[in-house]
Amino acid sequence: MVTPLDRLRAKMLERGWECCVLTKILDVYFLLKLENFVNFIETKATLVVFLDEIILISDSSTSEIFKGLSPVEFKFQNASWKESISTGGLFINEIARTLREKKITTAAIDNPLIKKDLKGIVTFRNLGSTISKIAIKKDGDQIVFIKKAYSAMNGAILSTIPSLKAGISEIETRNMLDLELHRLGAEKIGVPTMVNFSNGSCFPDPVPSARSLQEGDLVMYEISAGYKSEAPIVGRTAFFKPPDPERQKILERSLMAYRKMTEWIDVGKLSGKASDALSDALGELAEFQTNVAGFGLGASSDYFYITPVSNHVFRENEAVVTILSLNVPGLGIIRFSDTILISSGEKYLTPGDYPLILN
Repeated sequence: MVTPLDRLRAKMLERGWECCVLTKILDVYFLLKLENFVNFIETKATLVVFLDEIILISDSSTSEIFKGLSPVEFKFQNASWKESISTGGLFINEIARTLREKKITTAAIDNPLIKKDLKGIVTFRNLGSTISKIAIKKDGDQIVFIKKAYSAMNGAILSTIPSLKAGISEIETRNMLDLELHRLGAEKIGVPTMVNFSNGSCFPDPVPSARSLQEGDLVMYEISAGYKSEAPIVGRTAFFKPPDPERQKILERSLMAYRKMTEWIDVGKLSGKASDALSDALGELAEFQTNVAGFGLGASSDYFYITPVSNHVFRENEAVVTILSLNVPGLGIIRFSDTILISSGEKYLTPGDYPLILN
């Protein structure tokens, strides 16, 4: 199987990079294949990838944890937490020492602060969206994992959401969804399950609470089933019981705007066109004073890599996350999300139904 590291090293050879310096912790997780460790985002570590070896720069405790969880072989270089704290999470001195010892002349980096003390010695190149493009591409096994996750998520939604009753809490609903995901074979929860019964609340990434479901509430939920390296997501928003026509119109138009973006996720199309289509459609929501909390495209692993906004051409066997999150004054949170898999000439969408009214 071709691994993400294999793909990165192929890019290094193609572009003449002697090494890549990665300081974003989610990129480190991705390349070290820390599939069950994704939510521990406070860890500080830098990964330096050479053509013949990998060096992890971190404190000794983090290194021991990574060694126990990662199937990838790497060397460890001890670094002080004090340096990390004083430089925004970067081990600049240790990075500089490593590049000097290896006599590196050309390195690709993801943070310009790394240039400190090495200007004139090392030629730096921008790593840019290289890791994004590696993460978005899926091999045969990964496609199988994604499809298994699709099945579990669809089953969990169908067995939980349509049967919601007034009085059930957000926490209870979250627990029901998580239990169903595991019952249906999911190995893990990719990103924490979100449930919100909103009637004016406008937190973009709400944590489930004891709030009880009432008639007229917006029901927003987002789940992620994990298999091995893959954990696609799906999110929907619907009213509990029919709302008044004006409120329903806002939700309908929000969905229409979101689907303008997903229509552009297909082989040969530009990612920038998807973003442009959504931006144009959002203009139709201006009369409702809608605030965009976030939208974007990403690659599904256990987390998001934001793809290039304008120059990425979607190709066969890519998995793309789409998200639209809106805050509507007096109404609440509207959120739609999907993981779209382009495979063998087909387009797979995480549970493709968008029910706007429950019960």
